[in-house]
Amino acid sequence: MGPTERSFTRQQSWLAICKVFTSPQSRLEGVYAERLIGSICRESLDHVIVQDETEVRHILKSYFDYYESSRARLSLGKDAPLERTIDPL
Repeated sequence: MGPTERSFTRQQSWLAICKVFTSPQSRLEGVYAERLIGSICRESLDHVIVQDETEVRHILKSYFDYYESSRARLSLGKDAPLERTIDPL
């Protein structure tokens, strides 16, 4: 294990992050993770200059609240995963 990996492992344990490995038989698992990370970056983090960890946590919390309650999904008939009232036409 090199010095960079040791440093990352220390930070990982300090932040209480656990490793989740994708199975070799299912190559698509990584694709879904990359797409989610790309969406988070494109739709929230690319638009701000982050000052500290607290600000990142606040931005990500507000993004996930939006993602679960308001963001439309084509696979759900242009609805959000959480139930919401829809205004009549």
